[in-house]
Amino acid sequence: MEQFPFLIIVFLVILGKMQGFSALTPVFVQTGEDVVLDVNGADCSEDGAIINWKFNQSDILVRLTCNNGKKPTVLKLEYKERTEIIEETSLKLKNCQKSFSGVYSAIRSLKKEEVVAEYNVTVEDPVSPVHLNVDSVFTTSTFCNLTVTCSTDHSIISSSFTCGNKSCKQDDEQQTEVTKQENLLQIYLSNESVICNHSNHVSWTNSTEKIELICLRNNKYVYQPGPETWVTILVIVAACFVASLVAFFVRKKKRCRAEAPKNHESAALQAPGPDDASSDPCKSIYSVVQPHQQTTAPRTGANNLPESVYAQVEKPGRSKNPPTPKAPGDQPSGPEDAPSDPSKSIYSVVQLHQQTTAP
Repeated sequence: MEQFPFLIIVFLVILGKMQGFSALTPVFVQTGEDVVLDVNGADCSEDGAIINWKFNQSDILVRLTCNNGKKPTVLKLEYKERTEIIEETSLKLKNCQKSFSGVYSAIRSLKKEEVVAEYNVTVEDPVSPVHLNVDSVFTTSTFCNLTVTCSTDHSIISSSFTCGNKSCKQDDEQQTEVTKQENLLQIYLSNESVICNHSNHVSWTNSTEKIELICLRNNKYVYQPGPETWVTILVIVAACFVASLVAFFVRKKKRCRAEAPKNHESAALQAPGPDDASSDPCKSIYSVVQPHQQTTAPRTGANNLPESVYAQVEKPGRSKNPPTPKAPGDQPSGPEDAPSDPSKSIYSVVQLHQQTTAP
């Protein structure tokens, strides 16, 4: 008795093969679109072979008469405006409407009938838009709880979510509903976002919103930055500080270079102290002009003479001996030759200045 179900299955399979049974293939097409149905490689090379495309097992849409080495002869019988034969044997349904939904069969006949292809075609309208609405939000400094509703023209579902500082979860798990139009309406959580999805076999639409943005709009949800965020902030602040220091010293160096020629010109007009020349590395004996500074040294004997920056003039000393007569035009050559009477003397002795170096 245990082998009886197995034998039934084997019998049905063998019977299906003997009758040319083929599996029913589901096909979904959007309203207004075209769809192509093929014969799964059925042979149409034998003369006299016929392939009929039927709708719901009764209406013959197209009859193909096979010719050896030639294209088959096409004869449209029913629904001529909605069908077309392409690639010799494939059936094309044009501008599909909901009334086109049904079973389409390709049956090959020569000595016997054989179903070579069979399709269950369903024509569907595109789904309507879906709307995401936030019903309620409750936030604290550590978590945010919200309830969201997804709605379409014919259906509505809702779900609640809770988010902490690091993650979110859907309290009642993914919510799914099959509408009367056999469309699928879903609400679920993905990548910290609430997603409402409305779909069928031929189209889909959705509405998505970040949970964090929903919570922030209530001005109570406080975002708590983690350690990585603080490290990033500190690195940025440190980089800005270092960049400011570098910019400050670069500008200062450029300003010093720009003011250096002006300082040299000012130094040429001023009389710096003894320490200025040695303290300023930019100064040289060519660019700094200083008045002569004479070091006073003890005067002795014949060196006790008046001093001048440019020259030294001495009066000739009076001699007790009478002067020796000179020829007219002769000039005195030294102090001993100078006239003894200073009131009558018109000559003077000019000597170059001799600077005494201080010890």
